[in-house]
Amino acid sequence: MTMLPHNSEQYYNNLLKVSFEKEVLIHSNRQIDLDIPRTFPECSYFSKGDGYIILQRILYGLTRYNPALGYVQGMNYIAACLLYHCKESDAFWLLLRLVYDYNLVQNYLPRLPGLEKHSHVLEFLLIEYLPELYEHLTRNGVIVQMFATEWCLTLFTSLLCLENSCFFLTKFFKHRWVFFYKFVIEILDRLKGKLLSTDSTMKILDMLKPLRGNNAKASNEFLRSLENDEKLTWQKIVRIANEREINEEVVHCLDENFEAFAQLENEV
Repeated sequence: MTMLPHNSEQYYNNLLKVSFEKEVLIHSNRQIDLDIPRTFPECSYFSKGDGYIILQRILYGLTRYNPALGYVQGMNYIAACLLYHCKESDAFWLLLRLVYDYNLVQNYLPRLPGLEKHSHVLEFLLIEYLPELYEHLTRNGVIVQMFATEWCLTLFTSLLCLENSCFFLTKFFKHRWVFFYKFVIEILDRLKGKLLSTDSTMKILDMLKPLRGNNAKASNEFLRSLENDEKLTWQKIVRIANEREINEEVVHCLDENFEAFAQLENEV
């Protein structure tokens, strides 16, 4: 577990003073500088205000904390959403907790073992709770990684955007990946009718991966696509998803023993 230093703010400030002459840090910082202008550009706080520099510092701090991991795309959206809702040093330590205490680090390691694991769990849940949709997606060549990769890497922050990310992250901090899986199944269940109505792989992916130029606009359009006969907010979907029943014991088993199951599958 990531231990919060006694003087966490001072520790963070000292971390930022660490030299970044190592090649891995230079590479990470270069990628951070490329990604920040693309992180919620419609929000003036990040595009023109202090948020740009503060977000840069948080991500620089993360790479200094563990140069071996460095920076991976997706971290920027999570960091920005945390920063939007709390002060700089708190956002840094919350990001650190997500990466190391909530196993987000597995999504960012070489070969993306976390992404593979979460896709495996989601595939099981699709077969279990939305079998017709699973068969339809499979028949049309759509696998979980095609639409869930960004959701995993950003914890939905790129989709929900700044104002609504707090609803998802609050539940995730409390219920961990079980809530993430519930949220994905809730979204797929709400889109099921539309997804089943087409056999076009591209149309299916377009429904699941909204185009972005303006994140807030894309988020609202995606939200509208989830509505059937009711007016929805992201806060309401988060609440409904959290109440969804899934077999949590099986999910925990799959999550904790993924490597062993994967090895058995490879041996068969």
